[in-house]
Amino acid sequence: MWIVIVGGVVIVILVIAVVFMLIRGGGDEGREPQGGGEPTQGTEETTASEEPPEDEETQAAGPQGEPPYELPQDPCASLSESTLADIGGREGSKSLTDSSSDCTYTLEGEGDQSGYVSVTYQVPYGGSDSIEGAKERFQSSLDRATDESNDIIETEVHEVDEKVDVGEEAALVFSTQKILRTNDSVATLLVRQGNIVMTVDYTMTPGYQADESEPAPLKYDDVKDLVPELGEEALGQIGA
Repeated sequence: MWIVIVGGVVIVILVIAVVFMLIRGGGDEGREPQGGGEPTQGTEETTASEEPPEDEETQAAGPQGEPPYELPQDPCASLSESTLADIGGREGSKSLTDSSSDCTYTLEGEGDQSGYVSVTYQVPYGGSDSIEGAKERFQSSLDRATDESNDIIETEVHEVDEKVDVGEEAALVFSTQKILRTNDSVATLLVRQGNIVMTVDYTMTPGYQADESEPAPLKYDDVKDLVPELGEEALGQIGA
């Protein structure tokens, strides 16, 4: 009798096991293998969405926001350290007033040549948010930069380019100025953006030991691309 009972229990267990396997096998039908099988389309889309985006510029070029603009509070951030290293510039000194914000960097040229580059942001005197006032200030600054009748500083203007593609309107003036006894090369970039007039002055002197017989150290080709590039970078401080 015990043999019959044990045999019956074994048969029941075997039947249950077979049924369980059949149910499990039916539930797995149509499933993709989890190991080395090909990924489904949904998997590909998820992977693509998780891929990091291509490299993008971390800082937008040009002015930020819309006019009227406030004067930059950190004008010495107008040129990056890498730019200063490229042009032989040193850390600048800044000056802030109610109507202007500027920074001046010293430059080391070839041999004993030396100079400076200054970046100045200005708003109109009558109304700091006036775009018309900024247009008038831009024109008056251009008139001064091209004036050869100055009795204090002897100036010879060599090139005037009023089609520089920086800001809303811009002009580049290249001249030789005799200050004391040396002939200095001076490139002046004027840019208007909204209610801000920005000036980039790039000046190089032949050296403290030079006299009036020493020619000016730079030619127009030396600055015609360089100074507008400095202006384009400095434009990024407007509205920042």
